[in-house]
Amino acid sequence: MPQLACLLARAAHRFAAHVVCAAFSLFLVALPASASVTLTFDTITGMSNAPTATVPVESRLSNQFATSGVVFRSGSGATYVAVVDLSGTGTTSLPNGIGGATLADTLTYTGSPLIIANFVDPANAVTPFVTDFVSVRADTIPSGGTIGLQAFDVFGALIGSVSETDTGGNTLIINTPGINRVEILGSTNADVAYDDFTFNDVTPLVAVVPEAGTFALLGFALVPVGVGLVRSPHWGGAPEVE
Repeated sequence: MPQLACLLARAAHRFAAHVVCAAFSLFLVALPASASVTLTFDTITGMSNAPTATVPVESRLSNQFATSGVVFRSGSGATYVAVVDLSGTGTTSLPNGIGGATLADTLTYTGSPLIIANFVDPANAVTPFVTDFVSVRADTIPSGGTIGLQAFDVFGALIGSVSETDTGGNTLIINTPGINRVEILGSTNADVAYDDFTFNDVTPLVAVVPEAGTFALLGFALVPVGVGLVRSPHWGGAPEVE
């Protein structure tokens, strides 16, 4: 029986921990967004559309749009994405689009994810912010491959995703509250650039004081922990006599 008491106490601890984490994760909410931002990437010098070519420093996009609330990096681990001049091949708003970069600083359209965008405080890029709408467009040349977009919250949980066959100029859209990060998936044919990255204004997460009923729920959830501790010989309680 002492062994059973110990097992019950451990189970109660795990149950209470899950309840507490789940409850308090609900206390972080995002303020509603009011307007949208569209990035065409045309204010940055685009490199030639030559995969495996070195990405020039002036064509490396990372935090140039941080004051708008977003920073970019490549799925490869490179701290930037490549801005590419697509005048000769087509993009939804000429001339520029974006692709990924390798750790060797070369242009690539291969990667899952290919491009990662994090939403941040426009006044302090180290502070995570969120949005409730993101869209991005594929270049106008149909590849026939599969392309996709995924959204994650501040805890890294997947909260939205979309994938489509690339027919040229596709618009990938995710519309859900609490988006802190999106990942643009490279085409399965490794030949698609992206443009017209649009998102609603970023907002901070705010802490909400829980109602009294929520505290009561947490209190009930913790009751088994107290009972388990009292009955467990590891915590000084008297063991049951068989």
